[in-house]
Amino acid sequence: MHAPPRRRLWRRLQNSSAGVSSYRSVADHHFNWMRHRNSRVNLTEGNYFHEEIVDAGRLARLAFKLDFVINEKKEVIRAFAGDPVTEHVEASCYAASLYTIPLSKLADVTVTAAYPLEIGVQSTKSLLMAGGCTRSGGTIIWVAPQKQAGPILPLIQEMGSADTAGDFHRRLIQGAVPEHLRSFGISYIMQVVYFKELAEKFNVIHVTEGYPRSRWR
Repeated sequence: MHAPPRRRLWRRLQNSSAGVSSYRSVADHHFNWMRHRNSRVNLTEGNYFHEEIVDAGRLARLAFKLDFVINEKKEVIRAFAGDPVTEHVEASCYAASLYTIPLSKLADVTVTAAYPLEIGVQSTKSLLMAGGCTRSGGTIIWVAPQKQAGPILPLIQEMGSADTAGDFHRRLIQGAVPEHLRSFGISYIMQVVYFKELAEKFNVIHVTEGYPRSRWR
């Protein structure tokens, strides 16, 4: 049995000189992306990453928080305030009611794009969402021009590498981070696991202008 997140977090802080918001504490918290596969976006139930940061807020006596839901024009359409946990749940449910729809069945082919937030790793968000509405073995057409691709190129390269998502994850836990990824943050490196899972489950077609032909596989 694992110790509850709050107990582990408190023990970690007691055994070091780090504070709740110190570099050491923040770094250790982000390593949960590697330790726990359910530490991912759009998941609160059973998400250790989310549960631990909630406990960190409680330990820091965070008592009030504001969240804003905005539209495509960056206008605030609703504000939520109050207890950091309960108001976050309410805000999340409201946002989900605006941006999610029920599906009668999963699609054979999904075309997805992140426009206008498609620069660099922002474009991967649309690929992640497509994974939730496409049947296993189906095709995702990922439209991501990436004319300023930058740091997304190493992620795409790893998606096409021979390692499985499970193999790559085990390497990360053991500290064997590929040299060309060492300059990136933990959260970025862990994204490789999630997107390799997508590449294993679906046929992903990447439509882009920014990825050099010399690096295609």
